[in-house]
Formats: sequence, C-alpha cells, structure tokens
Amino acid sequence: MTDEKQTPDAPRPSFGERLGRAFKAFWRFIVRLVLVLLVLGLIAGAIYLAVPYFYRHYVQPLEDLQAQVDTLQQQTVDRAQQVNQRLGVLQQDLADLQANQQALSQQMEDLQGNEAQIATRLDALETQAKALDSQIQSLEARLDKQEDAAQSVQATAEALQSAWAQWETRLQAMQLQVGVLQTLESLTRARLLLSQENYGLAASELQRAAAAVAWLQAHTDEHQETLGQAARQIALAHDALPDKPQVSVQDVEAAWQLLVELLPQAAATATPSATEPSSSASETAIPAAGETATPTPTPTPKP
Repeated sequence: MTDEKQTPDAPRPSFGERLGRAFKAFWRFIVRLVLVLLVLGLIAGAIYLAVPYFYRHYVQPLEDLQAQVDTLQQQTVDRAQQVNQRLGVLQQDLADLQANQQALSQQMEDLQGNEAQIATRLDALETQAKALDSQIQSLEARLDKQEDAAQSVQATAEALQSAWAQWETRLQAMQLQVGVLQTLESLTRARLLLSQENYGLAASELQRAAAAVAWLQAHTDEHQETLGQAARQIALAHDALPDKPQVSVQDVEAAWQLLVELLPQAAATATPSATEPSSSASETAIPAAGETATPTPTPTPKP
C-alpha cells in the first residue's frame, strides 16, 4: 500500500491474483491452526498421561497415609473413651461393693443380735406346739363323739323319712277319700234337689261335684279312668237339666256308683237317697293346689 501510495501509477493486481493471495493466506492460517492444535493436543496428552502418574505415585500415597493417620487417631480417641468409661464403671462397681459390704456387715451384726431373740421365740413356739397338740387330741376326741352323734341323727332321720313316706302314702289315700266323699255329698244334694224339682240348685251342686272330680284328677295319679268316667257322667247329668231330669238322675246314680268303688268297703255300702242328708254332714271345701287335706271324713247319708 505504501508502494501504491508512492507510485499511484502502478497497475492494480487482478481479481485472480487477489483470490490466489487470499487462498494462500487461508491455507497458511489453516496450517498454523493445525500446528497449534497439534501442539495443544500433545501438551494435553502429556498432561493427561502425567497427571494420573503423578497422582498414583505422589498424591494417592499421601492421601492413604493421611487416612491411616486419621483412622489411628480416631481409634486412639475411641479406645481412650472406652478405657475412661470402663474406669468409671469399675469405680462405680467398687463403690457399690463397698456399700454392699457395709450393708452386709450391718446385717451380720443385726443377725448376731437377733440370735437370742430367735432362740427365745423358738422355745415359745415349741411350747405352743405342745399345747396345740393337746388341743388337737381333744378336738379329735370331740369329733369322734360328734361323728357318733351324727350317725345316730342320720339313723333317726332315715327312720323319720321312712315313716314320713308311709304317712304320705296314707295321707294321699285319705285325701282321695275326702275328695270322693265331698263329691258324693254334692251328688246326694243334687239327687235330693232333683227329687224336689229344684233344677237350678241341682245344677250348682253338679258343678261343685264336677270341680271336685277335676281336683282329684289333678292331684292324684290313681283311678284316673274311674274319675274320668265319673266326670263324664256328671257332665251328662248337668247337660240334661232342666229338660230331662230323669236322665240326669240316672247319670247322677251312675257317677255315684263309680265314685263309691273308690272308697273302702266300710264306707261304700250307702247309695244316694231322696231324703235330706244329716245335719252332721257339713259342707267341706276342696283343698287348693299344693295344700294337703286333713283326713276328716264326712259321714255318708243312709238311704
């Protein structure tokens, strides 16, 4: 450019020359760049190979040594703490042992002081044991007597129970007889009222007789068939009133005959009559459920 400024009349380079120059400059730049890159690559490779080698041979041994030193220091500290803890525990155990030794010594002194008291108490206990032995022997003798008395009482109770069973059977038989006599009394009155053409009162007496038979059926296990037939005859006699008094009379007599068979032979000799019953044949109530009838037979009116 200096030459151009100095010699303005010199000819300018052509486009091809300028292009060739630019191309050469570009290639020179590329070659320089490649050379720079190669140098940098060689440097980087050297660094890449040298750093691991340096690290393996110099840095890593130092780090391992430092780690071992740190580990030894930590182990030393831990062991020192463990030793201190063990020393503390041993000191505490030693103090406890000393306290226990003192307590044992005090207990030994107390036991030695109580030996005399224990011996005295043992003597007293031996004396009490002897007294208890004598009391036990006395109680055994009394128990033997009580057992003999209990056996006697048991024998008496068994005898009373046997006698009660016999009396209970007799009372049941008497209860049946009283109920039958009450029913016969109601039938006698009904027969008398029928003869007097008083059908209303006769029906009431038949109802009483039916209630008495029902009570006998509920309170005795014997003669159920005969009681059932008598109850049916009484019901027929009641249903026949007032239109068929003669049929009612026949049913009353049939019920009478059925019930008379349940009485002993001494009381079963009478039959219903049209006469009014004796004034001594008082009206007796039917025992309620669970009660026991008192055996008070009512005399049956003679025909």
